[in-house]
Amino acid sequence: MLQRHNLLRIVIVSAILFVAAMVVLSLNKKDQKDCDGVECNYKPKAFDSPLKFQGMPIKATFIDEVSWDIPHQKWGAKEWDEILSNNKGAVDILAFQDGQVDYHELYDYLCVNKKLAEKYGMECWTNIESFDRDMPIRFLPIKWEKLLFKLEAARKAGMENAITFEFSHFMSPNSAYLQAGNLYNRDREHFGIN
Repeated sequence: MLQRHNLLRIVIVSAILFVAAMVVLSLNKKDQKDCDGVECNYKPKAFDSPLKFQGMPIKATFIDEVSWDIPHQKWGAKEWDEILSNNKGAVDILAFQDGQVDYHELYDYLCVNKKLAEKYGMECWTNIESFDRDMPIRFLPIKWEKLLFKLEAARKAGMENAITFEFSHFMSPNSAYLQAGNLYNRDREHFGIN
């Protein structure tokens, strides 16, 4: 009896799938004469988007594939100059993470980044790490004073915009870290955001 039920289920499911496939194929046959009236390969209108993104500028990029090992390679202005020269005209906004240098070097680091970005017609933002690298093993939300120091260094270097790395963990009021919500509130209070 159990085998007969399984066989019946298989037959019913197979029939439903067959009918569904036939319906889909019959609907798509209407779209096959889509290439200037000439029969062409399957190309349903629902997925057709020719020239949809033509001319859409890239507003930002993340060069993760080349940047993950930069601190160990001690990349400097020369190496970034070469990378950015190859991306001239393809990138509008560039934001270097600021956690790659010590606090006393941050302003100079940001100035070099801004100068390189401007050389290739890119806008330069700061990408502030909102977690504290000074903590052993486990990263915690950064202290307000350190965040303010980073923002001030970026402002002095001429940067007008900032993004932050890992907002959801280290600065969101919804984070599991209580310090993150406090950091968020201090930031809003400091900049007069209601």
